[in-house]
Amino acid sequence: LQDILIRWHRMRGHDTLWCSWEESAAQLAERPKPDAMVVIEMIFHMASLHQNRTGFLDAKLARFFAWAHAGLAEDGRLFLQTLNIAPEFLTDPAHRPMFERIYHELPWLGFSTREQILRQAAPFFEVVSAEDHSSDLVPTYRFWRANVEAHRPALEEMIAPGIFAYLVKELDQFIELAETGALGLNRICLRRRAAPPPDRPGSESTVLI
Repeated sequence: LQDILIRWHRMRGHDTLWCSWEESAAQLAERPKPDAMVVIEMIFHMASLHQNRTGFLDAKLARFFAWAHAGLAEDGRLFLQTLNIAPEFLTDPAHRPMFERIYHELPWLGFSTREQILRQAAPFFEVVSAEDHSSDLVPTYRFWRANVEAHRPALEEMIAPGIFAYLVKELDQFIELAETGALGLNRICLRRRAAPPPDRPGSESTVLI
C-alpha cells in the first residue's frame, strides 16, 4: 500500500520521501522546513500495549515531538489523527482478559492514551484544538468489514493467507474495542512553541510490574 501511495504522489510531481521519521535527517537536511505536518494513525505502531505500560511509549513520544518541533518552521502546525486507548484499559484489572488476548494474539498492536499525547507534546507544542470523533469508528470499521467479506475471494488471491487472516483478526479486534468504548479516535491540531525547555526532565510515565 505504501509503495502504491508513493508512486501515486510521484506521478503527480509531488516531492515524496519514503523513510522512517527516525532516519529522515539526511533526506530532510537540504529541504526547507514545512509549515505543517500531518500524522495519520502512526502512533499506535510505536509500541505494544505492554511496552506502553512499562513507560517505553512515553519515551518514544517525547522523542517524536522533539523531532517534529525541530523539523517544523516557526509557528508551524502538527496535525494528528490518532487511535487512543482508554487509560483504564492499561491499568484496570477488569480489562486484563482482553489486554492479555491482544498481547498474545496481536502483539504488534499498541495504543497511546489521549492524555499521553497531550502530556508529551506539551513542552514542544500548544494545543489549538483537540476533537473527539470516536463515534466515527464503529460505522467506519463495520463498513470496511462488510467490504472485506464482499471482496474476500479477490483479496485472498492478492494477499498471502496468513497475512489476510491477521488483517481480518486485527479489524475484528478494532471493532470490539470501539464497541466497548475502549478505543477512541482523536484529531488534534498543535502549534509549535518558540523553543522547548532547555533542560527537559525525564518523561513522566507509569511503570507496572
